[in-house]
Amino acid sequence: QNEKVYPSTKMLIGEICTSSKRYICAEKEYSAAAATEEYSDTAKEKITKMKDSQKLFTGFLSVGEQYDSNVTSIDEDEIPGASEVSSWRTYAVADLKLNFYPSFADSVSIGTMHYKTWNYDLHSYDMSMHKLYFQMKQAYDTFEILLPKISTSITYFDGEKFSTSVS
Repeated sequence: QNEKVYPSTKMLIGEICTSSKRYICAEKEYSAAAATEEYSDTAKEKITKMKDSQKLFTGFLSVGEQYDSNVTSIDEDEIPGASEVSSWRTYAVADLKLNFYPSFADSVSIGTMHYKTWNYDLHSYDMSMHKLYFQMKQAYDTFEILLPKISTSITYFDGEKFSTSVS
């Protein structure tokens, strides 16, 4: 009885790991099930399907409208957050990533993210932010590690550099 339960359990754990993008865990479990006669073909198909789902490039794009009833001040002479000025703005966000799936982590990503706003009434609050980042993800049963996540960004207000950061 245990001989039949063991491979089917490995298949189930492989499914759980795949659904949470824990690729190292999934491949390990599917490979153990593939070593059995009963699940060999199915497990090998699952491994192939999982590897096909690992996208080299991923991206995100969002464009929308926002209304801010209290536009936050960036002027040092004003009280932060108390501008009492309202404005509609259009925003756009784009995030593009190049993903790798090495044997030591579930994923390693190199990406760039850009955020831009255009205020209808307060052009001095038009903002753009450009960010480059590197991230490694390794997930376990009860927690996830995102190490190291290294990023650098530049923020502009009204076309002038406002800040830079490295983290």
